[in-house]
Amino acid sequence: MLIEKNITPQTVYKKVKALDEKLLEFEKAVKDGGDISAAAKNTNPSLR
Repeated sequence: MLIEKNITPQTVYKKVKALDEKLLEFEKAVKDGGDISAAAKNTNPSLR
């Protein structure tokens, strides 16, 4: 994982929001009894 030098509250907020949206996508896939690998493929590599 890369360590960013200029961390601002805005960048933290954006990353947390993106992770939160991704988590909701995974939860929905699991609830639907679906395949989470499809949700994983759409994951931005920087969020893994």
